Amino acid sequence: KNIIEQYASKIAATRLLIQNNFFSSVPESQELTFIPEILESLKRQKIVITSLNGCGWESIRILMEKLGMQEGVHFFSVKDENIPDGNFPTGVGKCKGKPNPEYPENFHKAVEIAFHVKAKYIFAADPDADRLGIGMIDPHSTDVKTAYKNTRFFSGNEQLAIPIWYLGLMNTYSQDDVFVQTLVSSTLYSKMVNFIGATIHFVPVGFKYFEQISNHYVSQLIQTIR
Repeated sequence: KNIIEQYASKIAATRLLIQNNFFSSVPESQELTFIPEILESLKRQKIVITSLNGCGWESIRILMEKLGMQEGVHFFSVKDENIPDGNFPTGVGKCKGKPNPEYPENFHKAVEIAFHVKAKYIFAADPDADRLGIGMIDPHSTDVKTAYKNTRFFSGNEQLAIPIWYLGLMNTYSQDDVFVQTLVSSTLYSKMVNFIGATIHFVPVGFKYFEQISNHYVSQLIQTIR
């Protein structure tokens, strides 16, 4: 009962503890940002974004603009797919009306725009904007059809592996550093976590299982700070 609310309140409490004890000197305007080198790299790219007729577009647009990126310069939208519509008139073929951002069939319009504006990446958010689909356009494509055929789409498991790889390059980890994955996720994730020397916990699918792990470590953190 109230699992999500309890989990969210613990996250808020933990963020407040960390902010007050470790990041009190960080201006509010800088709380949501990228490492400068990553942000500058993003600004040199062009990105096409679709929310697949879900609710995510306004939040995505605001986030991008707060990072100093301009619509029509750094990022482009699939305008008719960024209008919320519960009928989800997106996708083609067997994926028509199924706004899963991991289905390549939901990227046709994004690829077309990317081809014309010479964008390198295409992003798709699911209807409630808590999952992301990513595609990388082949810059050598000569037409939209070829561009779609040659686009490299990343599965959810592949998307997760990329930041773990990056974190492993940029940081040193020990068994005190904890990562959590569901039992149905790719074994690639756990292998990478073990390789960088951190601890991996496996949980069933569901908020309450992540809550149990987070509750344990949040309690430890609170005791350490106090």
